[in-house]
Order: sequence, then C-alpha cells, then structure tokens
Amino acid sequence: MTAKSTKVFVGIAVAVAMLGIGTLIRLYIRDYQIKIATPITRPTVTVQPLLRSLATGFNYVHQFNVSAPPSGHDLSLKGLAFVMDVNLPSGFSLNTLAFGSSDSTSVLGYGVFANDSSCGFAPSANHRCLRLGLTNECVIHAGTIKRFFLSVILATPSNRLYSGNSISTTLLGDGEPVYGTLSGSSPSFGINGTLQNFVWSDLEASPHSLVSDDWWNGNYVYGLPMAAFTVSVP
Repeated sequence: MTAKSTKVFVGIAVAVAMLGIGTLIRLYIRDYQIKIATPITRPTVTVQPLLRSLATGFNYVHQFNVSAPPSGHDLSLKGLAFVMDVNLPSGFSLNTLAFGSSDSTSVLGYGVFANDSSCGFAPSANHRCLRLGLTNECVIHAGTIKRFFLSVILATPSNRLYSGNSISTTLLGDGEPVYGTLSGSSPSFGINGTLQNFVWSDLEASPHSLVSDDWWNGNYVYGLPMAAFTVSVP
C-alpha cells in the first residue's frame, strides 16, 4: 500500500494521537519508523437531479457523478448499496434493477434486494436494502467525471399510479474505514471478508486485480452517505 513514513522521536502513542479520530492506521514498526496506509486518490460523489416523473414501466430513480482528482490517480468502482423507500400502490413490483453510466449503452451490473439487516436495518416491503455489484470494474480516469444511473421497471395493479406515489433512494457510505482484498460475490461485495456498502479501488497495486490489497470502502469517499433522492408522481 502507499505509505507515509515518519521517524519516531516522541513515542508511538503521541504520533498516533496526532493523526485524529477516524483515521485508519496500519503500523509497521521497523527501524523506528511508522508507516500509515492511505489511498493515493479519493473519489467524490455528487447527486445529480433527474427532471423526470415516476411512471409505470422503465424509470431512472437515481443519478450521481463520481469524479477522480486531476492530480491523483485512476480509480474504479465494484460494489454499491442503496436504501430504497417506496410509497406505491399495494401489489406493486420492482424489477430489473440495473446500473449504468452515461458513456455506455451496456448495463454495468444488476441489483438485488437483501433480506437481511446488512444495510443496518430490518428491511420491509416499503423500506429496502438494495445491493448492486458491477460485472466488471468501472474505471474513472484521473481528472474526469462519470455519471451513473440506477433504473427500475415498475409494475402496479392495472398499471396505475397516483399523485404522491414515489421512490426514494439513498447511496450509502461506510462507518469504519476498511481496506484490503476484495471478497464476496455480486451483488454483495466486501473487503477482507466483511460486507461493505461502497467498494472501490485506487488501482495502486502492481499488478492490480480482484485479489490485490488496494480495495477501500466508502469511509474514504467524499460525499457519502448521500441525501435521499426522490422521484415521484406530481
């Protein structure tokens, strides 16, 4: 991993305290040095408005940008998680939860509703945890911005919706900082065997791969967790 090295003159406890709360630290104490693991670049996510109303059939329900710093390094995405809150007629169904980008006509991955509390709550019919895995890593090059979409196919009895019906989604981050090797399988990816909500890589390892130790969670992403994004019927 990328490391910053500092000579120890005043003791390890003081050096660690100066790093601040919430910093992930991997310590190697050799020849009186402390090396601290940090990503060589960090993505920024920003929500983007959708000027659309909710309807039966195909809908875009979430849109956001991911940018990589121009002075940094390419990065890639692999796994995401959303909270989805719905206000829909009884008997509705949500199908083909697909993830795509503005620069490709291909679907990057599909989402599945989790039946467990992996998003931090017990899901219900109207309050759901959506996990989404990308079939292949999606690379965002340094100095560029890529726009992503989450879409669903909505069906209701008699194909009718009513004023106030809505779908609200929140892109999740992660609490404790975690990095290491990719684990799990689509749509539920993790790091070091622990499920994570936002899985990405700074592509620092040489060679980089699905088993290299340059995978990071959403704690290192600027802009997470996002505010809820709602698409509704006027």
